Amino acid sequence: MRSYRSILLVLAAGAGALAAKQLPLHSNGPQPGHTGGFAEPTCRACHFDYALNEGDASIRIDSLPESYEPARTYTLRLVVRHAELKRAGFQLTARYEDGAAAGTFEISDTARLRVQEAKGIAYLSHTAAGSRLVDRDSAVWRFNWLAPASDRRIIFNAAVNVANDDASEFGDRIYTREFFSGGERVRK
Repeated sequence: MRSYRSILLVLAAGAGALAAKQLPLHSNGPQPGHTGGFAEPTCRACHFDYALNEGDASIRIDSLPESYEPARTYTLRLVVRHAELKRAGFQLTARYEDGAAAGTFEISDTARLRVQEAKGIAYLSHTAAGSRLVDRDSAVWRFNWLAPASDRRIIFNAAVNVANDDASEFGDRIYTREFFSGGERVRK
């Protein structure tokens, strides 16, 4: 009887460890490649309770120019507002229309933000500390973007997690946006 119980405990512990590996929590931001742009998945790869872009959220990049000056640094802010927001996360890229990287993200607040690279693309995202709100229903991240030397059209793809702060993948809403010269578009 004891060995049967021991086997069950070992199996249960192993199943728990396997489940944890299959459903990782990314409090320090998602792995690169989850913006929803250029056929990438979104944060819904882990946070799947709601349909993509379900409900109303205000997501904007402040100070993004309609047209940019090559090689100029712009100070930008990604701002997210939602009535149910308790914590928030995001991932953002800047690319040319052909998918190639466009410009460089520069961050001074490494406690709240990080930049990762994958396949030549820079991915800006939150850290665990950066997922905390600035106001009751708002998340704000400030960063610099050094525009590329070329003056080609640039697309900023963002995936945003409006989280309920229960440290799980359940109950969170994922939104995607494309920002470009002249405005934004919701990607469904």
